[in-house]
Amino acid sequence: MTAERWTRLDTELQRQTDDLGIVDLRPDAGDAHGLGQNAAHRALLTGRVQTLERMGLATPEGPGRWSLSG
Repeated sequence: MTAERWTRLDTELQRQTDDLGIVDLRPDAGDAHGLGQNAAHRALLTGRVQTLERMGLATPEGPGRWSLSG
């Protein structure tokens, strides 16, 4: 989750971004990408995107939402 390299979680986050580059990890966002997220998996993705935020690669866009840089 805290690796400073490309990870499987990054690939998954990239797949979940919308057309504007926003990833929505709110529990009520649904499962638009068919990935079957449960609470534990969502927590892993949230932790990873928070790491990306600290690295300057993600920007918060509201509760549970981030824009990811290319």
